[in-house]
Amino acid sequence: MKRIISILLALSTLLLVSCGAPRKVENKAAPFASATYHRVIEAPSRVLLADAKLYYYSKADGESYPFCFNPLCQHTYKENCPSMLFGGSKSVTGQMVYCDETGRFFFARGQKIYSMSFDASDIKLECSLGEDGDVSQKMYDKNLIKSMRSYGRYVYFMFTNAETGHAQILRLDSKTSKLKEMTSGETEWVIAYEIADGYVYFKMTTSDNLMNYYTADLDFNNKKVISDPVYPSDALVIGLYDGKWFYERTPEGLVKFDPLTEEKVLVSGDPEFLKFAQILAVNERGVYFTYDEIKNVGKEYISAYGEYRDVFLSGTKIGVLQKDGVIEEVFDLKTGEVFSINFIDGGVVIYCTAMCIESTDGTLKQKPNVFILFDTDENGKFINPRPIGNYAEDEELIEYLKRL
Repeated sequence: MKRIISILLALSTLLLVSCGAPRKVENKAAPFASATYHRVIEAPSRVLLADAKLYYYSKADGESYPFCFNPLCQHTYKENCPSMLFGGSKSVTGQMVYCDETGRFFFARGQKIYSMSFDASDIKLECSLGEDGDVSQKMYDKNLIKSMRSYGRYVYFMFTNAETGHAQILRLDSKTSKLKEMTSGETEWVIAYEIADGYVYFKMTTSDNLMNYYTADLDFNNKKVISDPVYPSDALVIGLYDGKWFYERTPEGLVKFDPLTEEKVLVSGDPEFLKFAQILAVNERGVYFTYDEIKNVGKEYISAYGEYRDVFLSGTKIGVLQKDGVIEEVFDLKTGEVFSINFIDGGVVIYCTAMCIESTDGTLKQKPNVFILFDTDENGKFINPRPIGNYAEDEELIEYLKRL
């Protein structure tokens, strides 16, 4: 019966999205720049959840489904199901984006980039930079293309030049599939970049072996060297962007920086914030982070060894450093280890690498790789948590979250 209901729901959802094509949304600052890690990609009608298998959360009915609209598909590699073909990238380093201009998702797979329409049909090879990553391959290198960003009609990404070993930035035209080199793979070595509102902020090493921070227009022309960077380092990140400021953590505290004017402001030097905070997202309210140290949350029975073991977690509390420097707690998952925070229209999705549920005997049961959707109230607090994606129907987890 459940299988029949699932088929009917899939058919009705397909009809719904077929009748209502994705709306055009003004593409301002790239949403990737507002979060440190990415398991969640938002489109007008659904939210894509990236893990070993791709799920999506439907905005139309509030339900979760494998990212496949064939009601007869069993969602296996054997059937070339799209939910399985692109789940491996997981989008942690930006290997999946949505393009408003074309209404298509773009996926990095080895040395190739594929796209699919918003309803998971029409798998198309957009560009190939080598042999690795064909959809016929189950195993492929998942780190050759990274830091994909969507802005306007273009998809920007980093790719390591095979001849020089240097990472460079390329740009794919989502409408024509034409590729363009934005930085040289021979004389320039890109470390990190972000697409801001109408410009690019990046750091790279040039042939003189000096690392500099730059701004440039979206064609990577009119380069300007940043004379006084916030905190020069070779880290593979460049800060979180809220539409004007980039936020970076330094030994002195959290600093916000405008690369265009080089204005720099210390937002907070709170020692507790500096001690444990893992900065994960920013929006108009402030900078969101996890901030508790590693702690013992209980014991788990390991059947393979026939013994109980202590469970240690960190990052279970979520706080916000507001624009006025005040720190507030927004949610405490207690036994859930938060990896990423991604804001979506009307709410926020967090991804937990581990979520522990207390069993009837008092021991813990771990559920790995959990997506949790929250609403936000008028004060910015996270409320009404419920699992989506692979655990959407897990009654045990649903009831546990209700008690938090």
